[in-house]
Amino acid sequence: NSKASDAFLYSSILFLVALIMFYLFISYTTTKHITHTIDSLQQNIADDYIPNVYIDEFSSLVHTFNAYNDRTKQIFLLLHTIGRENDEYRYIAEHSHRVANYCLRIGEYLGLNDHQLHSLYQAALLHDIGKIGIPSYILLKKEPLSKDEFSFIQQYPNISYFIAKATLRAENEEMLDAIRFHKEHVDGTGYPNRLKQDEIPLLAKIISAVDAFDAMTSSRPYRKSKSKMEAIETLLKESGTKWDAKIVNVVNLLLTKNIKYVDVAIRS
Repeated sequence: NSKASDAFLYSSILFLVALIMFYLFISYTTTKHITHTIDSLQQNIADDYIPNVYIDEFSSLVHTFNAYNDRTKQIFLLLHTIGRENDEYRYIAEHSHRVANYCLRIGEYLGLNDHQLHSLYQAALLHDIGKIGIPSYILLKKEPLSKDEFSFIQQYPNISYFIAKATLRAENEEMLDAIRFHKEHVDGTGYPNRLKQDEIPLLAKIISAVDAFDAMTSSRPYRKSKSKMEAIETLLKESGTKWDAKIVNVVNLLLTKNIKYVDVAIRS
């Protein structure tokens, strides 16, 4: 019995040490990848070309709220730079621009002031930037994610927050909170902090609903896109659990023109 207990103890210790070393290796690899990417982006921001990315119906609204300030130009360049890396990063950049434009329309409809609109726009541009720190095999995996893989995914809002602070030296807490908490759900089942209801900032709630809408209506390597109506049906189905009901109504009204489901009290 004593020998069996000793063997079990030694085996447990070896297993624990191996597990710790595995997670340290994963953490080191991910951190090294993020640091290398941030260093590359900082260098490109210093000397690269700023593209004209706004040739669409929302450009006048963007100009109205002085979107072309130095910080926003840096964000444009950041997205432009990562978009040249590979197809997945290009999707992140294009998706982020669409989400930012949609968010401006919704924010204006909700009566946000100029500062809030500006914070919302920049946060929406940066909300997915942290995915550059997630291995591509996880982002593009067709099969269900393992528990460990999903735990990686859950860290990307924090990575986005870190990049906004470290690379762009952002200090606007309203914008940073919108980035960090845009994957929270109103019922408390989201991530990274499991916030709920009024604990979630308004700007984060807007980005959350719009992010989901655009993701569902975009084709991905691991799934087909949904129609706008199919996407809004999904949002409405989980309105009040995942997404704020009032914001879902506004998304429906402005992005699908679907009057059938619009709550007459959305602006109250």
